Amino acid sequence: MISLSMIVKNEEKNLGDCLESVKGIVDEIVMVDTGSTDNTKEIAKQYGAKVFDFAWINDFSAARNYSLSKCSGNLILYLDADEKLSEKSISSLKKLQNGNSKEAYNCKIINIDEVGNRPSVMTYVRLFPKVNGIEFTGKVHEQIEKSLLDSNVKIVDSDIEIIHTGYSKGKDELKAKAYRNLDILKDEYAKTNSSYYAFHIGQSYNILEDTKEAEAFFKTGIKDSSLKPEYKSTSLRVLSVYEIEKNNLELALKYVNDSIKYDKDQPLNYMVAAQIYEKVGNSDEEIRYVKLALDNNKKFKNSNYKSAQNIFVDEYLIVCTGLKASLQAGSKENIKYFLNQMNLLTKSDKNLEVEINLLNKIIDGELNDITPEQLTKITNNSNLELLVALFKLNKEKVNSSILFEELYGKYSHNLFVLREFGLFNFNKGELDRAKILFVEAINKNVPDPAIYFYLISIYLQQNRLEELSGILNLVVERFGDNQKVLEKLNILQSKLQQMQVSVS
Repeated sequence: MISLSMIVKNEEKNLGDCLESVKGIVDEIVMVDTGSTDNTKEIAKQYGAKVFDFAWINDFSAARNYSLSKCSGNLILYLDADEKLSEKSISSLKKLQNGNSKEAYNCKIINIDEVGNRPSVMTYVRLFPKVNGIEFTGKVHEQIEKSLLDSNVKIVDSDIEIIHTGYSKGKDELKAKAYRNLDILKDEYAKTNSSYYAFHIGQSYNILEDTKEAEAFFKTGIKDSSLKPEYKSTSLRVLSVYEIEKNNLELALKYVNDSIKYDKDQPLNYMVAAQIYEKVGNSDEEIRYVKLALDNNKKFKNSNYKSAQNIFVDEYLIVCTGLKASLQAGSKENIKYFLNQMNLLTKSDKNLEVEINLLNKIIDGELNDITPEQLTKITNNSNLELLVALFKLNKEKVNSSILFEELYGKYSHNLFVLREFGLFNFNKGELDRAKILFVEAINKNVPDPAIYFYLISIYLQQNRLEELSGILNLVVERFGDNQKVLEKLNILQSKLQQMQVSVS
C-alpha cells in the first residue's frame, strides 16, 4: 500500500495536476495544510485526500513528519504540489507497490525551467518504507536520507521520474522564496555550522543577487570534505562566474577546473570554461570545451549520466556558441561540425527550421536578403551572440549595420549587446555613437573593464580631457581588486601626466 504524503499552502493552481498524476495509483493521500486561504483543501478533498491542519512554525521537517505520522501505507511517496508523477513512471511505481520491499528509492526530479531556459535533473529519495524512527530533519531543504541510513534502510536507484514546475516562475517569485528560506537557513546554520546549510545559504544569496554574501558562504561550504561533490561543483562554478565578472580570469579558470573535477558530467561547467577561454583568446580550448558541453548534454538526453544534480543546457545555445567560436577562429573543420549539429536539431524540433535556414544565409554572407522584420522574428537568447558575431564579421556590408541597429533596438537593455554594438561602432570610426553606447553600458555597471578604457580612448581622441577624471575614478571604484586593471590604469595615468607636463 502506497501513501502519498504532502504538505501544502495556497496551492490551488498546482494541486489538481499533481493529484491527477497519481489518481488510481496511490492508495491513500495524506495532505497537511499549513494555513491555506484559497481552495487548496477543497481540491484535495475532491481527490479523497485526508486533510489535516498544521500550525506553521517555520519548520518544513516538522510539517513533513506530521504528515508521515498520519500515513498508514507501508510505502511513502512524497510530492510537493508543483510536482507530478510522469506517465512513464506509473508502471514502475505499480511494480514496487506490489512488492514487499524494505528499500528506499532514489527518483529523478525533472525541473522544468521555462523562465531561465535551464532545465535540470536531480536525484532524491522520494519513495521509502514506513519504518519506526524514520523522520525528516532540517527546518528547510529537509532531508530523509540520513534517517533512512541510520535505520539500516538501503537506498537504491529507480527509474521513477517526478516532474517539477516550480522553477518556471518569474524572478520576483523566486526571490520571494529565497527570502523566505534565508532566515530559516541562517538559523539552522547557526545551530549546526553545517556545510550543507552554508551551500544553500549561498544559493539563496545567489538568487537574491547578493554576490558578496553568496561568495562567502560558498567558500565556507567547499572547505568541508563531507559536502557532496555535486554541491562543491555547483559552488565552484558559481565562484568562477563571479571571478569572470570581475575579470579575474586566472582565478576563474582555477575554480571551474576544480568544479569539473568534482562533477565531470555537468555541461554547464564546460560552458563556463569555454567562456573563460573565449575571454583569454584561446579559441582552440574554447571550442574543445563547447564540444565537451555538447557531448555531456547528449548523455543527459539519453539518461546516461552519473551526477545527482544535472543541469541541462539548451542544446541550440551550445551549438550556436560553438559555431560562433569556430567562425571567429576561421576553423573550417569546426564550422562544418557545428553546422551539421545545427541542422540535426531541426530533425527533433521543426520549429527551428525557419530560424536555422535564415542563420545559414547570414553565415553565407547573404545579409542583403534578410529583412529587419525577419531578424526580429528569429532572434532569441540562444542565437543572440552568434548573430552579433556574424554582424561584426561582416561589418563592411551596409546591411550589417542596419541589422545590428535592429538587434540593438530589440535588446537595448542587454549589456552584451550594448557592449558589442559600442565596439562595432568604435571599430568603424563612429566614435560619437560608440561613446553614447559605452556611457550607457557603464551606467548599467557593465563588468568589463575594457569598455571603460575604450571610452577613455574616445575622450583622448576627442580631446575631452575634462571628462577623464570621472571615468578614471570609476575604474578604481569598480575594479580596485583587479591588479592587472590597476597596472593598466597606472600606466595610463603616467602617460596623461607626461602629456600635461608637455602641454604646459
